[in-house]
Amino acid sequence: LGQGLTRFVLGLSKKVLLANAIGSLWDTLSTLPKSEMSVVGAWLGIVAFAFQIYFDFSGYSDIAVGSAKVLGFNLMKNFDRPYLSKSVREFWRRWHISLSSWFMDYVYIPLGGSRGSKLKTYRNLFVTFLVSGLWHGASLTFVVWGLLNGIYMCIGKATAPWRRKMEKYNPLYCTRPTRAFFKVVCTYLLFTSCIVFFRAASFEDAAWVYSHLFTGWGAMFTDFEAFREVLVTIGFDLKMTLTLLVGLAFTEGLEAFGVPMHEFIRRYPLVLRWLLYYALAGMILFCGAFGKSAFIYQNF
Repeated sequence: LGQGLTRFVLGLSKKVLLANAIGSLWDTLSTLPKSEMSVVGAWLGIVAFAFQIYFDFSGYSDIAVGSAKVLGFNLMKNFDRPYLSKSVREFWRRWHISLSSWFMDYVYIPLGGSRGSKLKTYRNLFVTFLVSGLWHGASLTFVVWGLLNGIYMCIGKATAPWRRKMEKYNPLYCTRPTRAFFKVVCTYLLFTSCIVFFRAASFEDAAWVYSHLFTGWGAMFTDFEAFREVLVTIGFDLKMTLTLLVGLAFTEGLEAFGVPMHEFIRRYPLVLRWLLYYALAGMILFCGAFGKSAFIYQNF
């Protein structure tokens, strides 16, 4: 009962303290006139949505796992530090594990998996991710999202031997921490680059966002007042910055060392644990963003 309620409260905290607050950045960005879109706004918008969907969906999963634990059921882990993945293949073993494993068992393996030639393996990967996109919705944006992830997986698998050989010549990989850091960053950027299609209402909206990702950097570096105004316009104020930093510190920061937050908390003495529980409950009641309480994945 204690373990289940702990997991439930932490999942609810991710949802109302982090996901809803971060999601307001994308909502503000999507309602701006096209003339006010900037490169900073575009990047912050898609990065914000990447973290919003992670906190929203992992929080939803924690609530489900915690509720089941209270009733005596043990559900599988659905997220395992996905934003610390060092490759796209590793990312999809850590993100939405229940769905990824289902597609592996009922689509990829029945198609032949990796048992045939390399071309057939790439075909099976491509088809699996295409079906994954259609599973989310019969829309061109979801189809493109699935196709992009399939392309990333095929390219990653095809170039893996060559990339391993070239690692020793890469100056960015001079130490193990720097190698891990750049791999994590590249994997995150690949995931973020296609998530626009997942969130956009239409292909035209996605193209509009992409058109602002790589133009206008010069003005941002020379006119700092304009840079500050952009951040204020889209709602990226001090409160939002602190929310992001605290949320990342207590979720990704702990999990970077292989310690999920709910397990980390239960290592402390009873008095400290209950103080934290009451603090979280108070923050949820008084600081939570309840205006948009629907979970993103309820649509699927």
